[in-house]
This record gives sequence, C-alpha cells and structure tokens, in this order.
Amino acid sequence: MINRIFDKRNNARFKNEPNQNNSNWLSISKTNRISFLEDPLCGGLFTNNGFHTVLDLSLQATAIEATKNIPKNLPIVFISGQDDPIGDFGIGVEKSAAQLRAQGQTDITLKLYAGMRHEILNEDCKMEVFQFISSWLHRHLL
Repeated sequence: MINRIFDKRNNARFKNEPNQNNSNWLSISKTNRISFLEDPLCGGLFTNNGFHTVLDLSLQATAIEATKNIPKNLPIVFISGQDDPIGDFGIGVEKSAAQLRAQGQTDITLKLYAGMRHEILNEDCKMEVFQFISSWLHRHLL
C-alpha cells in the first residue's frame, strides 16, 4: 500500500503523459523508464521498514542539530533535476541549501537541471551533468 501511495504521489505531475507507468517520475526518457521496468534488479517493492529508515535518516541529516557542526567553509554541492518529485521539484533542494547558508556555510553550490527528473545521471544530457560534477570537483577539491 505504501508503495502505491509513493508511486501515485511521485507520478501525479506526470499523469497525463503518454506511456504512463509507475516510473514516469524517474526520467523524462521513455527508453530509460522501460529499461528500469525491465531490469529485474530495479523496481522492487520497498518495505515499510525501508520507508521508515529513509525518512528517519533524511530527518536526521537535515536537522539543525546535525548540520550545525559542519565546517563553515566545507564545499557542498546540491544537484537535482528541476522536475524531481523527491526534491519537491527543486523547492526542497533550495530549502536545504538555504538552511545551510543561514547557518553560515560559505561555499554552497546549487544546480537544478530544467526538464530533468530523479535520475539525472541517466538522462539523455547526462554528459552535461557529469561535466558539471567534474568541474565542481576540480574547482573546490583539487
């Protein structure tokens, strides 16, 4: 039941697309969605405990108590598809970056990819994402 609710919520914005299935939220690419559905190692049901654990870890990781001890000059990058429902279509990602900035973080980078969904490393323009990551790493860590 929780898996159905999760799929319905994540696919709500994409319900009028052709070729609708439970993976539309993952990728704009029909080929990627079909590959996901046909791969026996993908798309298994998530357990109730799995949902609980992911949500609990997410709450812990974003709690002010957990983030206040991050070194203020530590480079942090947020990368997401603008159309990813997991990041609340960019809003949740922006809030996370803003929370860290408000706590005094001085080196926050936020990159939202227009038109991309959850699996930005599998979209047709994935090389753009890889190039951004490579450039960011070279500028901030090397």
